[in-house]
Amino acid sequence: MLPENSIGIHIRHIYDLLTKRANADLREAGLTLSQNMVLAILSQTPNHERSVRDIEQTLHIAQPTAFGLVSRLEEKGLVESHRSEKDRRYRMIRITPEGLRKFESGSRKVQEQETQMAQGLSKEEQAELIRLLKIVESNLSD
Repeated sequence: MLPENSIGIHIRHIYDLLTKRANADLREAGLTLSQNMVLAILSQTPNHERSVRDIEQTLHIAQPTAFGLVSRLEEKGLVESHRSEKDRRYRMIRITPEGLRKFESGSRKVQEQETQMAQGLSKEEQAELIRLLKIVESNLSD
């Protein structure tokens, strides 16, 4: 058993809490947290289009996981896919107007969670926490 002051235990517990709450909040919009993250990536891209490979790399997920997420979003009419005109090996994904609406609705819920998470922390403390978490992330990156 790991000690209670273990960084890993706290990060895992926070991750579990965030995921549980986000999935509950996003359920109202008919989304999971992972699906919302794909919509977020697409919505923040100038032409609202990215390759499935970009999604894999950005979310640090395996190819089958990325294809599964995209397929479920496509079934819901939230994204459309087509082969890249530049390189037919790549499957391109574009968010639909309905996908944008669902993302915006879900994002409000996620933003409320971000606000709740930062309660009691000054702006300086939030910046310091982010700085420290980036160090931890860098320490664990390949």
